[in-house]
Amino acid sequence: MSGIHGSFDKNDPSHVKVSAIEHDKQKDTIFWKHLVIPKEILIKHILYSSLEEKLGRLKKEIATKPLLNKSLREILTHLKTLLEELTKENRSSEYRYAEKLSTNWHLLSRSILALSETNPSSSQLYTLQMFVKKVQDYPKGVSHSLGYYLTEFTGEKWLPFPFMDLLNALHEEHLIKGDSSTLSSWLSSLNFLLTTL
Repeated sequence: MSGIHGSFDKNDPSHVKVSAIEHDKQKDTIFWKHLVIPKEILIKHILYSSLEEKLGRLKKEIATKPLLNKSLREILTHLKTLLEELTKENRSSEYRYAEKLSTNWHLLSRSILALSETNPSSSQLYTLQMFVKKVQDYPKGVSHSLGYYLTEFTGEKWLPFPFMDLLNALHEEHLIKGDSSTLSSWLSSLNFLLTTL
């Protein structure tokens, strides 16, 4: 019997003794889908999954609330006011005006995102998206459109010359064309949107 390992016990039904240390190791492992996973790792995985799920819900909740608790109507009304100011005077060189315009643009973008998550089949959403696309793509055929500057320069205390040129061009075009100008078209779209809210 000298060839039999010391952990072998004929009285044990499995014929293998489990030492206290090995027994404690077995308590710290979980068998899951034919895998042996340390309990510590499984707990971390469960906590991480739970946290990830809660963060996802929190992100969605934040996205559905417009920034600064402004309603879509307030955001569109403020944008309309800013564009009306540009029809009356050339504000292209005023960084505070551009900052307000950019901030309002971000609020509008956030509101559209919230509306697309809460009511993706809304006709208002489609109309809003079409309006945003018109502004975003102005003027056609340039590498950096108005939408680029409205998005990229929020909070900046300086204005890039091309952004100033675009605002100036909108103002000048309105002085020449009046009701058929790009600004007038955008204001008309905003008036329509405000009547549908």
